[in-house]
Amino acid sequence: MTIRDDLPAVIREVLGEYMLARVDVPTSVPWSLAPSYASAHYRSKFWKRRAFCNGNPTQEEPKITTDQCLRLSVYVGESRLGRGVTIAAFDDQGENPQTIRDILRHAKDEVIKDGAQNFLLGLADSVVRTNPRFLELEGSRRKNVYFEPERSKGISLKEVEDLALQAAAPLYREDRTVMMNAGIHSCDSLFVDTLESTIFQQQRGIKVSFIVDGVDKEGRYFQREEMLLFSSPEDFEARKLQRKVKKLSEACEAAYHEVRIPSGRYPLLFDGAATGVFFHEAIAAHLLSGAYVANGASYVFHPDRLGKLVVPEDITITDDPTLENGLGSYKYDEQGTEARRVVLIENGILRDYLLDVGSAAKLSQMTGREILSNGRARSQWTNYEGNTFPLEPRITNLQIDVSLSNLKPEEEMMVGFKKLICENRGTNYGIFVEGGGGEVSVEDGTFKLYPGTAWRVEESGERRLLRDIVIVTHLDNLFQNVVEIGLPYKNGYGMCGALSGFVPTQMRAPAFLFNSMSIIDAGDDFSTAKLTEEHRK
Repeated sequence: MTIRDDLPAVIREVLGEYMLARVDVPTSVPWSLAPSYASAHYRSKFWKRRAFCNGNPTQEEPKITTDQCLRLSVYVGESRLGRGVTIAAFDDQGENPQTIRDILRHAKDEVIKDGAQNFLLGLADSVVRTNPRFLELEGSRRKNVYFEPERSKGISLKEVEDLALQAAAPLYREDRTVMMNAGIHSCDSLFVDTLESTIFQQQRGIKVSFIVDGVDKEGRYFQREEMLLFSSPEDFEARKLQRKVKKLSEACEAAYHEVRIPSGRYPLLFDGAATGVFFHEAIAAHLLSGAYVANGASYVFHPDRLGKLVVPEDITITDDPTLENGLGSYKYDEQGTEARRVVLIENGILRDYLLDVGSAAKLSQMTGREILSNGRARSQWTNYEGNTFPLEPRITNLQIDVSLSNLKPEEEMMVGFKKLICENRGTNYGIFVEGGGGEVSVEDGTFKLYPGTAWRVEESGERRLLRDIVIVTHLDNLFQNVVEIGLPYKNGYGMCGALSGFVPTQMRAPAFLFNSMSIIDAGDDFSTAKLTEEHRK
């Protein structure tokens, strides 16, 4: 671990100094405010990577990047309405404990006074608002001590490069440019608070990406790409690279003859990876965030729907940060809370939310019953380009399960898909989607999916790659259009974006068949016609 052994004691010493501070409030009756809780979360990151163009390195030596960040959280004052909170973020401050001590001591005066000011502003705001700004409920916390066992260094960048280059061989052609990036990274973290918590954790990962540029039969430029994320050296396997490159190679070959379709409604088959993205974006990752629910921003899943049917009763949705080798896995979150597996929706019934300490406290207040954090506070980093990333509840490893009695074999799913194609008036094809990314409006529940790969499938089974489509739907209409759910289950991996930045996540889900869904032709093609022989003379 790159974090110095003496750093916890240094941080704990300074946090103790914070707790002794007092802010005098100039009133007729002597009054002073003091911190009630403080925590520090330190991270040290290492990244080693190299790029290749058509199999040749673009730089002689790999690029090495290191960085450190520190998040300081201080709660000041105490009332039933909450406390004044200040979050201070520091970046690239180095690893020297003495330097970190100096930074924390230098920040003490401003941080504690800001917290006191927020507390007083919140009290003043409570005169005119039942939900005062500037205050945050401290919530339930406990002392946790955890030292993650030292991990082996695992695979080297050279080994990753060699395996990735071997896997990339089918992509190379004279009329293409193939960019490949390979990298290994690690992030060690330390959490210390005034409850005497001390938590050491480590993350190791591997990233390989391929970008293929080419020109289709009409002389138009196309680009296909794939990214592979591995949660640990143990998770990195050559067969996974080969499988992903094979699919990319097939998509590149199909891209020479890709087609467009007019906007409209079409029969739609999602593979498991696309289904995972759909549930991730349209339901679990954002609409079930305790922060959005507590603030009244989540369109569908407000607190009075707990215990009620919100999706078809054969669907269960879980999120598990304890999954072994999961891309989103960890032991403790960034507030020092132990992470646990959560059943969000069970047999269609809303059971829980993604919760950090603050959102759990707010929901406890709203519902009149004790609700505790389930360890979902995460962020990309402390700050970026002058902007501080807030902590908020985030999804980790999402699992969509359907009752076995309702899961169709893969062959039956294809039969059902072709039947819908035959019945579809106006066209003789449907759309098959593999993976992708998406976004959702938390306020109104509108969802967009940008397919990783989308195919126009004829009744005969012949398929053509589609160019520039977006799938649009609304949560209220989603399940009304489901015809069948079936095998195979598939995994999806990616980075989920929110106000707290991008964090790694994974999804596992079965295939979903819809009788129809809105497809938008998202690309305006401004390419001129391909030159004829006469024009070339």
